[in-house]
Amino acid sequence: MADESTCDRLRGARERLGLTPEEVASKMGLSAPWYYDLEAYPDEVSSTMSLAHLKILGQTLGLEPVTILVGDTTSPTARGGFRDVVNGLERRMKSEGLDADTLGERLGWDIRGVLADPEALWEFNVVGLRDLCQGVGIDWLAVLPGSG
Repeated sequence: MADESTCDRLRGARERLGLTPEEVASKMGLSAPWYYDLEAYPDEVSSTMSLAHLKILGQTLGLEPVTILVGDTTSPTARGGFRDVVNGLERRMKSEGLDADTLGERLGWDIRGVLADPEALWEFNVVGLRDLCQGVGIDWLAVLPGSG
């Protein structure tokens, strides 16, 4: 499964469950064309879906989000959470004497909402989570929520 693309993993899981693309889309509250794109273009899951939708996709297909994204790999031994991202952002702002707007510009994302409430990360896509984690030196896979 690790050599498969994201598209292959989604399609395979959906077919093992005997679901049509339309059924998966309906269960997730997505349009059928949007779901079709998830199975057609490898970067769609990372770039167009919020982490909240990724969690629902995992629940719908019986896959952990990390499995959807990178296949069957060993999960990080140290698990973190959204609070770790916020702590990292706050440490970087303090160490570099930056405000939220300046750090957000450097990272390419508006981080004010995340600083106010870590749960705001649910609305970020995987690319955003990776960018923020890279910017503060933490493993994005370690803070990627599971489907549970």
